[in-house]
Amino acid sequence: MNLANVPCGVRQFSGRRGRVKGGQEAHRGQFPWSASVQVNGAHFCMGAVINNEYVLTAAHCFVGKPSGAVTVTLGGHDLTEVEPGQVTIAVAERIIHEGYHPGTFDNDIALLKLENKISWNGAVQPVCLPSTGTKKFVGMKGTIAGWGYLDEWRDGGERPDTLHWVELPILSPETCQQWFTEAKKKIKVAAGKICAGYKEGGKDSCQADSGGALTVERGGEVQLAGVVSAGIGCGRPGLPGIYTDVASYTKWIVGEISVRTTF
Repeated sequence: MNLANVPCGVRQFSGRRGRVKGGQEAHRGQFPWSASVQVNGAHFCMGAVINNEYVLTAAHCFVGKPSGAVTVTLGGHDLTEVEPGQVTIAVAERIIHEGYHPGTFDNDIALLKLENKISWNGAVQPVCLPSTGTKKFVGMKGTIAGWGYLDEWRDGGERPDTLHWVELPILSPETCQQWFTEAKKKIKVAAGKICAGYKEGGKDSCQADSGGALTVERGGEVQLAGVVSAGIGCGRPGLPGIYTDVASYTKWIVGEISVRTTF
């Protein structure tokens, strides 16, 4: 599903394919929908560009966070540099899912409406949304890109200035729930959530990757399968990352954008 006025899920720049732990540095333009969500100029969460006015992210990014000017930086690769095609836009409105529950991370999804419309370029492009109710990502390899920590804070992890990415298998809810049960973790993989990760661990999203895109390639385009939501640590064996299942919220996304659109 394309909500933008240009083709979605298309990379303008070629690059090798293959919160990020166990990943590798991205090429410029490899993930042109990646957004750095910032407060007072400091990166704290990720987002995904879905059209020229909206970025999709996680609701939990805006609960208990310090107040301040929220902006998104698009088209960046190294956050310490101003690069060709890069732009920073203020957020005009934060649209948090009305059913978000901070204790369980249920309905962990939000939209950021931008003050100014995006001007597309090779470094900034939208990602496609999945069709409502799509459940066929299980078994596919998903890709996460982010400026999140390369290891857990407790292990002295550092956050890179450059965008990194990693591939992870998308699990069935049954497999995911089984892994948490085997690990004696009281986590319920409820409807509206998907999981991704390796049983042996080692690769995962991590802190400051929250709100980022878990994408899959299908039919020549890149689709947004999940939004980085929750997890226990980063890349721990038998503890996959939990993502908001975007296909379960396509109607919500379209509805929230529609009521704010004037013709």
